[in-house]
Amino acid sequence: MGQPRPVPPRLDAVDPDMAKVFEAKSGMDRLRIAHEAWTQARERLTAFLAAEHPEWSATELRQHVAKRLLSGSE
Repeated sequence: MGQPRPVPPRLDAVDPDMAKVFEAKSGMDRLRIAHEAWTQARERLTAFLAAEHPEWSATELRQHVAKRLLSGSE
């Protein structure tokens, strides 16, 4: 097996091989993939925050998830 690839300097950097895969997809496919990734991120963040803060109501949980997705973790 070859050497592992170096980690990109930024977390939001796209791996060059993945960039080629996405470039080959139609615009509709890229939108579908982006939407699925967003939905999955929202679902995972909701589950994480619900486990970390069981005292939050459903409304509070939705508000915190929205805030994190809109403005990051700060």
